[in-house]
Amino acid sequence: MDRKAQWVRDASVTAVDLVVTAALLTGAALLHARWLAAVGGLWALLTLRQGYLAARISRRPARADGTRHSPRG
Repeated sequence: MDRKAQWVRDASVTAVDLVVTAALLTGAALLHARWLAAVGGLWALLTLRQGYLAARISRRPARADGTRHSPRG
């Protein structure tokens, strides 16, 4: 997968996560459900992490062989 397609996929997943987070927190506020607010808060933390990782990988230069990470092993 090329660099642009990878960034678009990561950004779209992050956008969907933001919509889910907003829906969970809105539902929790309307229903006064603490457990729903807790799930929304956890989802928000995971969304922030996903966005951070997507931004970090998009700034990292690709290696000469086209990969962004070192091989394991």
